[in-house]
Amino acid sequence: MSASLALPAFHAERLAHIALAEDLGAGDVTTDACVLPDTRAVARARARTDLVASGLELAVATFRLVDPTIEVEVIHSNGELVRAGEELFVARGNARALLNGERVALN
Repeated sequence: MSASLALPAFHAERLAHIALAEDLGAGDVTTDACVLPDTRAVARARARTDLVASGLELAVATFRLVDPTIEVEVIHSNGELVRAGEELFVARGNARALLNGERVALN
């Protein structure tokens, strides 16, 4: 029997909520000023170096809190070796929402 490496959904959502509150505060003035409200986008998280995937459930929870309509496709699971240049996840949705969640999701 192998233990799951995933953080329980409740904890992932709570941590994402705290991180978003700290990061966004009253909002993202630059994104709001530069990106039209209905703009759609695709965000791709790629490994810059070889790494072991971790914390992907936090990235998913972050985007879902920012905008529940964002679709996140997780490519690698926690604990998997990811080579430089490979995608960890792809998120699709409202550009403003993706930018609002980007920094927290990547950290």
